[in-house]
Amino acid sequence: MGEKGRGAPHKMKRLRHIHLVAKQEETVFKLNAFLSTEEFRRGNLTTGTVVRTYGTQDYWIFLSPACDMAAREPNDSQFWTKALFPLRAFACVRLRKLDEIKSALNEAENGQNIFLEIDGIPTSFCLVDSATKQPSYEILFPLNQGRVDPASGTPRFEAFRLLPAGEEGGEKRDMTSFNFEVVGQLRHQYASRFLQMVGNHTSRIGVDFVKLP
Repeated sequence: MGEKGRGAPHKMKRLRHIHLVAKQEETVFKLNAFLSTEEFRRGNLTTGTVVRTYGTQDYWIFLSPACDMAAREPNDSQFWTKALFPLRAFACVRLRKLDEIKSALNEAENGQNIFLEIDGIPTSFCLVDSATKQPSYEILFPLNQGRVDPASGTPRFEAFRLLPAGEEGGEKRDMTSFNFEVVGQLRHQYASRFLQMVGNHTSRIGVDFVKLP
């Protein structure tokens, strides 16, 4: 009886510690999500809009400049975009969904993560590849000037992707239409920082140095 009595307080301390750690992680996640995201209240896509292919776990973030994403017809000097209109061409980055929220929270100050509550579930993404530390970007082609349809409750839109050979069962490169839904929106400052990060990557100068063998 004495041994049981001595063990009970230690067990309670461990349980209390686990509860406090879990509560701390939940609080810090909510803080990061609050600081960096806002509710999507727009009629069109913009810089920092986080989307996923409808019915899948494939996520992207749009990172074209907001002025280029405005729902308006391009002027005559923009020959290619004028010819595409009302189809648009927006740069985006494929997001890497993280399995562990804790690891993302430990690296939150690196400024490479996104924290969102999706369908009530805390979810974290990384903007760069784990090995190369580089973003994986592509061009999506939304229809209807990049406007979204809120009729379903979740803002949705249709867009084309240029699929590589073999993806989605295709045997060649195909422009394929997909339905997307908006799942989040970064605040202006955070969206602008990610935009600059991708801009620095795409405008990098590829010089090389040689090390001793």
